[in-house]
Amino acid sequence: MVLEITLVMITFSIITYIAIGIKSAYKGRDPFKDFFTFGYSWQIIATIVCYLMFYPKIACYIQQQWLVSLLLNGILFSAIFSYVRYVRQSRIEKKYIASVLSIILSLNALMFIPVAFKKIDTSQLLILGSFIFFVFFTILYFFRDYRQKNLAFVQMFVGGVVFLSAAIIRQNEIDYYLVGISNAALFLIAFGIIFYYMEYSHLKLSDSKLNYKNESEKYKRLSEKYDIAMKAVQEGIWEYEYENDIFHITESMAALLGIKEGILVNALKTIRSKIHVEDLAKWEGFASANHTELVAFIKKSSAYKAEMEYRIEFPDGVYRWVRQKVSIQRDEQSGKQSVFGVLSVIQEVKEAQHEIYKLAYVDGLTELKNFTSLRLELDKMTRAHVDKAFPKIRLILLDIDRFKYINDIRGHQFGDLVLAKVAQELIKSQDQVYRVSGTEFMIIQKIDNVVSGSEVIFKYFEKPFNINRSDIYLSVSMGILEGPDLNKCKHSDELLMKLDLAKNRAKELGGGCFVTFDDTLIETISEKVKISEALRGAILNNELVMFYQPQLDLISQEIVGYEALLRWTLNNQEIAPGTIIEIAEETGQISALGDHIIEMVFRDFKLLGPHMKVAINLSVLQLEDTRFLTQVEALREKYQVDPSRVYFEITENIWIKSQQEKISVLNLLRDKGYKISLDDFGTGYSSYSYIESLPLDELKLDMSFTKKMMTSEKHKQMTINIIQLGKIFNLSVICEGIETEEALKFLTLNGCDIGQGYLISKPKAIADLRS
Repeated sequence: MVLEITLVMITFSIITYIAIGIKSAYKGRDPFKDFFTFGYSWQIIATIVCYLMFYPKIACYIQQQWLVSLLLNGILFSAIFSYVRYVRQSRIEKKYIASVLSIILSLNALMFIPVAFKKIDTSQLLILGSFIFFVFFTILYFFRDYRQKNLAFVQMFVGGVVFLSAAIIRQNEIDYYLVGISNAALFLIAFGIIFYYMEYSHLKLSDSKLNYKNESEKYKRLSEKYDIAMKAVQEGIWEYEYENDIFHITESMAALLGIKEGILVNALKTIRSKIHVEDLAKWEGFASANHTELVAFIKKSSAYKAEMEYRIEFPDGVYRWVRQKVSIQRDEQSGKQSVFGVLSVIQEVKEAQHEIYKLAYVDGLTELKNFTSLRLELDKMTRAHVDKAFPKIRLILLDIDRFKYINDIRGHQFGDLVLAKVAQELIKSQDQVYRVSGTEFMIIQKIDNVVSGSEVIFKYFEKPFNINRSDIYLSVSMGILEGPDLNKCKHSDELLMKLDLAKNRAKELGGGCFVTFDDTLIETISEKVKISEALRGAILNNELVMFYQPQLDLISQEIVGYEALLRWTLNNQEIAPGTIIEIAEETGQISALGDHIIEMVFRDFKLLGPHMKVAINLSVLQLEDTRFLTQVEALREKYQVDPSRVYFEITENIWIKSQQEKISVLNLLRDKGYKISLDDFGTGYSSYSYIESLPLDELKLDMSFTKKMMTSEKHKQMTINIIQLGKIFNLSVICEGIETEEALKFLTLNGCDIGQGYLISKPKAIADLRS
């Protein structure tokens, strides 16, 4: 019977293994793993079957029941724990330990305990069973939160108590006594030692394997995330086998560089051939072109780190910037060096840096270096030549004359095109060109350069600039600093200050010229500062006086009015009216000065005669003062002045900016009865549109026409045309600067209404006029 059952089990096992193999192969799984799982499962089943069926028979043949019991319990214990650990690949939790020991206790109890307790009555059996049950579950309850080893120990202890109790009861029957003692010893000693020392150590090893597996899976997930991150940031880790000249790099970067499988043989030569020729020097600072020399360098390096940036050719043929970090470390045990590092694609970083540099140091309109770059260059120059002369260079500060008119008439977009065109011309043959501000450019010239010199720059502006099919003529004012005056400068601010003084002086001379800096310019600016400071006191202390120049009606030959002209003597020196006005405008005193002039004129009004008109010059800045109209009206009421006898003279620079606001102020003045005269007509950008747009009553011809018309037929004709233009617009025409009878006669014959000049009368104080 035993043989038949054994053959059936073996046949069943073979058929099952074949079926598992076919199923695994069909599903593409690993058949050995499935065999392994089935084998342990089948081992448990077979052991239990043998335990139940053959225990009595085997025990009879051997005649040593305790030995059979001990052997079969050990096989069953091992089979179940092996299944839980290796097949399920799990930690041995409480439930598994409880299940294993419960199965073993149940099987043994089924066979042995009823026999052991055959000679005791039922009540004793129930009491003993209840006691064992109570002890087992009480201990199990108190140890329910303990670790697995504690729970296993409790269950082993209870099992030992069960078998030891049975052995004591049947101690007179040697076979049952030995079975009880052997199983008690198995639970209390053998299983305890095996589990607590050997099995628990294996549990920790299994936990370590499980932890390793979990960590491996975690590392795999992190590695996958890392690869995704590396692809996103275009970065890779590399290692160099220097002895074999093989380069390994992570997959993400290998794909970018076109390195198959992340391995590059003959690496030194291959990488070197891909690096931009301008960056080879940087790369060769670490990696020698000779492999033998590179290996020798690596072997003698114990701890080396370096970082470099260079351009390398990518598979699409485009050079891109990369950053390479290199580290050489010596292994203390093997003494061998490892060469590894990180390679990052930084093309976007470089492009961003370039954009930031352009924003910080390059002018967006002209693509020239900006004022920040100029300051850095000048600081560098002055630091390098603190105790020695500058090299043979010339600094030129250039400003386009009257450029505001272009912006106001043509628009700012057109003005930007003009500036860009000027920059293109300057950069063609100049050494260094910077855009300083709106219309200012700085040129740093080498004096030994054949094309150097201000005369060359002026030639650029002799011909018109063609912008949008329009020819634009420009002139420039230049300040120049060179030679000893340049060598005296200790910092960039001093250089710029001197250049600005020279340029401003060129502007004062009318533009279209250059001025080379010398110390007299500083004296001039110092004089302006003194005048500015004294002017405040002069206004408060009534040190300013008004002179009046008569205006003659050329038809009736009678004086019909006066032009009010400012006079001021400072330290026994007369200050020119133009200088006073200029300084007042520059220092913000023009409103106070203008109000003071109007008050002085209104105060003298009654002394000038009952029907005389008076012309008062206005600065364009006065029209921007919101208090201007209110102040004029307050003074008119104070001195009871007839507004129809007051002519406010304006110039063409009213068009510089915000002309509509200024025209609105002029209209309000006319509404209140004041007259408006356009002074210096014929200079600058005088045009028909000006006369049509402005609320004018009088047109005043500039004295330059008067001086030139008697020697130039062109100016004679222009003077006649301007007089006729005034007639067309029903404007009174006045001509100033008349100094000869011939000029007076010419103007009278050609219809000029009023004349003014030294021939008629010089400007006089109010007391002299009355006398």
